[in-house]
Amino acid sequence: MRYSEKLKARYKAELEIEYAEYWSSFKPDYIFVDIGCVVGRVFIGSQLCIWPSGKIYAPWTTNQTMRDMIMDQAFTEAIEELCDEHGLGYECESGDVFLCEYYGCESDNYISYDGGDTFEYDGSTFEADKVRANMEAEGHYPDVFECDSYGELTYHVVS
Repeated sequence: MRYSEKLKARYKAELEIEYAEYWSSFKPDYIFVDIGCVVGRVFIGSQLCIWPSGKIYAPWTTNQTMRDMIMDQAFTEAIEELCDEHGLGYECESGDVFLCEYYGCESDNYISYDGGDTFEYDGSTFEADKVRANMEAEGHYPDVFECDSYGELTYHVVS
């Protein structure tokens, strides 16, 4: 087994323990719409603290060593594998690291931001009682969910 594979296995085991609460039941800190997709995220820390080298790669970086790059690549592969196994993703934004769950594209889901009184779908707004009629008319049954002011999602089952 190559050194990088051993590192990846070690990092994966450590990540599995460190973020166990998120792997078993993901509850986002907040939910938002990003480029047409609904995303739930939870902040897990700074890239400077989480990645083994404690560095952020940038074009002007001059203090990266081959050791840093091998360790960070193994860590990145480990977190990507864990996210894939648990149906999650991760994002690094300005040095902050988030675990993410993607709920689908806004244009293909009914979303309510007002407690379920109205739902948005494909740029149009529907009263709650019209949602089922619209789905039946189109013969298309996308996800239906409500996003409250605390970022909690409630799924509505449409049969």
